[in-house]
Amino acid sequence: MAFDESLAARIRHTLTRRRNIEERKMFGGICFLLNGNLLVGVWKDSLIARLGPDEGEAALREPHVKVFDVTGRPMKNWVMVELEGVDDDNQLKEWIRRAEEFVGTLPAKRKESSGMSRGIERGVTMAKAKKPFGIDAYISQFPADVRAVLQDVRETIRRAAPEAAETISYQMPAFRQHGILVYFAAWKKHIGLYPPISGDEAVEKASARYAGPKGNLQFPLDEPMPLDLIERIVKLRTKQDSQKAAAMRNKKSQTARKPRASK
Repeated sequence: MAFDESLAARIRHTLTRRRNIEERKMFGGICFLLNGNLLVGVWKDSLIARLGPDEGEAALREPHVKVFDVTGRPMKNWVMVELEGVDDDNQLKEWIRRAEEFVGTLPAKRKESSGMSRGIERGVTMAKAKKPFGIDAYISQFPADVRAVLQDVRETIRRAAPEAAETISYQMPAFRQHGILVYFAAWKKHIGLYPPISGDEAVEKASARYAGPKGNLQFPLDEPMPLDLIERIVKLRTKQDSQKAAAMRNKKSQTARKPRASK
């Protein structure tokens, strides 16, 4: 079952400095454990969080929160938070904090000798990577054939957005202009491109066959990389980014000119 890899990367980034965190594939998704106890995870395109009985019941009254049920029987102490409820990084961090408050009170579990426990892998990706310090370092972790594909994607983005700066965000390569234009990353069977595309019907239609969870794009590694499509996507994102920045400047300018009410 597919799960939202970009959400998993955001959780991984948030937990990267925590001690005693492990990562496992579970429930058809990915889960993160604290001291051997399940903490949070990603199921399909939603966050799942272990809050305990009292906090969990209260959380169900909040927007975008549902019972976590994969078998027909709701899982005790767990809630499912739709993507709209964790769009903002501060929202995601707050859900993780709430889960830690409960799970941190549980007795630590010993690691299983079967090898089911694994420390945080940068290894949902093809390489069990150290935290990359730049795009060159990120690409260098992969086999030669994947490195070549990543470099092609990188050069395509660079041509489409020549004024954008390269960076690493959520441990993935990204290009930033006013805001982040796109992220890209190598996975076991595909190259992921984030965020989802919207705002141009023709580009959306051309991208539809590659759409994964929540519209994030997945380009199979066993097929030719659609570089022309990636270029169209990046140009669209660059245009949208410039429009958003201009709107923000205009809003600030209007606010600055607005006369203060006299006392």
